[in-house]
Amino acid sequence: MKSRIVLFLAVIVVFASCNNRTEKKEEPIKQKSFGTSDWETMKLIGEVKSINEIKYYRFTEPDSPKNKIANRIQIVFNENGFLLEKSNFGSENILIYSEGYEYDDNGKLIKISMTNIDRQCMGYKECKLDENGLLIAQIDKNCDNEIRSNVEMKYNAAGKVSEIAYLSVDKKDLLMKLTYLYDDKDNLIESTFFEVTNAVETKTKYTYEEHGLESTRESFNSAGKVTESLQFEYEFDKNSNWIKRKISQAGVLKFVIEREIVYYQ
Repeated sequence: MKSRIVLFLAVIVVFASCNNRTEKKEEPIKQKSFGTSDWETMKLIGEVKSINEIKYYRFTEPDSPKNKIANRIQIVFNENGFLLEKSNFGSENILIYSEGYEYDDNGKLIKISMTNIDRQCMGYKECKLDENGLLIAQIDKNCDNEIRSNVEMKYNAAGKVSEIAYLSVDKKDLLMKLTYLYDDKDNLIESTFFEVTNAVETKTKYTYEEHGLESTRESFNSAGKVTESLQFEYEFDKNSNWIKRKISQAGVLKFVIEREIVYYQ
């Protein structure tokens, strides 16, 4: 179950990044109507070149460290706002893995390669897009080109993902499924995660603050009992991108995330 949830989290990050992408050419290339850049997906303002994001624990015990690092993420974008590389570091600031993004001649993402600290292969993901540039399938393979997992997506009329299905290697069995509901501003307001084998269902509800950023998140089990309640507060730079996010659980501060943002201009 734990490994499946890790897979779920990894794919959530990737699916948003696999929509139609355009590399910078001599003349600007018009984006398709459903295609969104990673700048837009991450609600970034301005031409962001890179983000260095550090997540700190916040302990309440008197003798505990106040600034222990939980992890660090480094993200690099191209000049059109699409991911080039994403690196994940552990609590000791040691690289765990990196993701490199490869595009075809039309600027569509076709492959995400994963490497370790020694730049050795850890596997890769192939993305299949529809005519609107929306990701409809993702195949995770090992370094020997063997399939490890299959993921398929469906979208609503606004081009927002409405369902993600996790299938067995032969695609015959449904393992997990996520469904999504949005408000009239296309903000995600509810997601439901269902794990088939153990019949486990988790529902999560979201609210947003004035900048369109997540302000609360509550998760419920199958019986409707609250299993997690998070609150978010932000500080912003001059471009109105957040550079500090405080994460509280049931009103108690648990994490602080700080960002260093570099712009192309």
